[in-house]
Amino acid sequence: MNPAKGIALAVRFLLELCALVAAAYWGSRVSSSAAVNVIVALAAPLALATVWGMWLAPRAARRLRPPARTFLELAVLGAAVAALLAAGEPVLALILAAAAIADGVLLHVWDLDRQVHGESDPRRR
Repeated sequence: MNPAKGIALAVRFLLELCALVAAAYWGSRVSSSAAVNVIVALAAPLALATVWGMWLAPRAARRLRPPARTFLELAVLGAAVAALLAAGEPVLALILAAAAIADGVLLHVWDLDRQVHGESDPRRR
């Protein structure tokens, strides 16, 4: 695999981590109550991580296949963008959205989305 493709896969992983951070950041600002903010800041990324782990992770027991997986990935990353917007961070939301779109396009063009989806390359069968 050439280095650019490896970087695209690494960026996908970083985007997943950014989604968790965005959810926590939003959760820390949803209320005037510190207790509520702490609870939501912990629960929101936990919910995203649970969804990712159950249906999107390469080794998930119930891993979805494309296109359902692609739509759920977009929903998770879209939720992170929405969380940043709701937290009053439109520039960060735009950066996350642009990075997710660009990386998704590169993964698809380079046929790496199958690796992200945990599927083998049909050309090697």
